[in-house]
Amino acid sequence: MFNKYYLECAPIYCHYIYSRRFDSIYVISTLVALFGGLSTALRLAIPYLINLIFFLKHRRTMTSQSERQTIRTRLKNTVLMIEKSIEELNIFSSQSRDPNRIHHGRIASRLYIILFTVSISVLIVYTLLSVQTISQIVESPTQEQYEKLFEQYNQTLQCPCTVVSIPYEEFLQVTPTYHQVCSSDFVQPWWYQRFLPVSSSDISFGKSSYGFRSNESVSTQTCSIKFV
Repeated sequence: MFNKYYLECAPIYCHYIYSRRFDSIYVISTLVALFGGLSTALRLAIPYLINLIFFLKHRRTMTSQSERQTIRTRLKNTVLMIEKSIEELNIFSSQSRDPNRIHHGRIASRLYIILFTVSISVLIVYTLLSVQTISQIVESPTQEQYEKLFEQYNQTLQCPCTVVSIPYEEFLQVTPTYHQVCSSDFVQPWWYQRFLPVSSSDISFGKSSYGFRSNESVSTQTCSIKFV
């Protein structure tokens, strides 16, 4: 019966909504979109922040640290090379020859990397923990597709029919089931006609009578009852 109903309904589309917490494509696209704006904002803000720090500090003593030879020198060579690269990293004043500008540029570069790393980490954590609501539409779904969608998204699934109303006779056939009393002898004509008097003279109210008493004419005449 449902097959006939679905053929008559013939939904144009099925719309459903679901939520999911983690989507790699969504995370990557969000980070790429935020990368440009975040990088530009940090590049503009950090130089002013560095100048403010040096202005409040007034002066900073430059000291050089001599490299200490220890037993662990060999194990620290790689770490020292990385540290040296970070110390000399300058993405703001790389073309300048002024020692002060170079020094400010290096500090600004370090601060930029730290703030950028922290910001990206916060965005990644927020994106991973946030719940994304997704809306999907399936055009002209088959009955098999509808049943699969109903099993997964029965709370939000909507599949409007092509027509507003469908006659029941197109997909529904009524087969009545009667109570067993309807087929008993007590509802058959040959039973109840025995108790129907033909006229008032056929009814006796004598002391010897028990209920209605029928004459012989009752058995010879036909009496029909029409139920409406």
